[in-house]
Amino acid sequence: MNMKSLEKQYIEDTITSEELESLRYQVDNQTDEELFKDLQAQWMDDDNAGTADADAVRMIKKRVDIRLGRERSILRSTFMRISLLSAAALIPFLIVTTVLLYRQNKDLSANVVTFTTGRGEKATATLPDGTTVMLNYNSHLRYKTSDFNSKNRSVDFEGEGWFHVVKKSGSPFYVNSRGLQVKVTGTQFDLCARRNQSVATLMLSEGHVALTSLVSGQTMALHRGQIASLDYASGKLSINRSMDTLSATSWQRGLLSFHNTPLQKVVAQVKGVYGVRITIVGNAHPNNFTGALPMNNIDEAVIILCKAYGMRATYRKNSILLRPVSVSKNQ
Repeated sequence: MNMKSLEKQYIEDTITSEELESLRYQVDNQTDEELFKDLQAQWMDDDNAGTADADAVRMIKKRVDIRLGRERSILRSTFMRISLLSAAALIPFLIVTTVLLYRQNKDLSANVVTFTTGRGEKATATLPDGTTVMLNYNSHLRYKTSDFNSKNRSVDFEGEGWFHVVKKSGSPFYVNSRGLQVKVTGTQFDLCARRNQSVATLMLSEGHVALTSLVSGQTMALHRGQIASLDYASGKLSINRSMDTLSATSWQRGLLSFHNTPLQKVVAQVKGVYGVRITIVGNAHPNNFTGALPMNNIDEAVIILCKAYGMRATYRKNSILLRPVSVSKNQ
């Protein structure tokens, strides 16, 4: 009996002891290249490659286990080469099968796709239509596969992100966030909508978007270079003329940018990036801060603040104390 038939019987668990010895002999007398080609042909010709039900899932797992030599301990030494080579041959088969399972099983938990960044992290998410979203720290992007198709593209978002939306005729792109919705046809913009902030901002770099307040129902059309703000408390939309586009996108260059910002708000953002507790000892400093702080070096950020406000820093476990130079350590 040829090796292809023996291998099929082995996979289907119908092989006899005599046939198993014959298969072992043939494997031992093949070169690695011959064995690889044989295994690759077996997987590519598999009759079950086009289906994706529960039985297929169990069969895939069983075959992977067989290829790794887990079911038949007696064959572990003899089939060491077959295990290593089959791992490479399995890759295209398993990729195709995984895609089929994803498409056909409507009950999969993967029906909701989520992208998340933690403190101090940045990441880029690529959506099914080719749209990319660069996520700033502590940001979340999610969408249901049923809500993202050729006729409808909708995502839920919280945090800060740079959206580069692919234009598709007849298929607008919607970003849903706390208290607002952005309707996009194809453009680039920065959206900052965090739960711990009182205002959300959108900076439009290219194209056109429509920004709607879900609180007041107000809708505003934005044009290139404009920055809009949403006041969460009132639901009012307005053009923000105090912020420039470079400041709005400074996080992409690894900087926290501030313009006439109270020290407490500056410290709150630093805490969000680095995940450390920062306490200001003494009275709040009356002067606001204008400048930039690094997002990848907390020591440098603290030094800049200390020099700007005449303070010194005391480092403790997971916390930093900032106190005016005139305040004693015992205070």
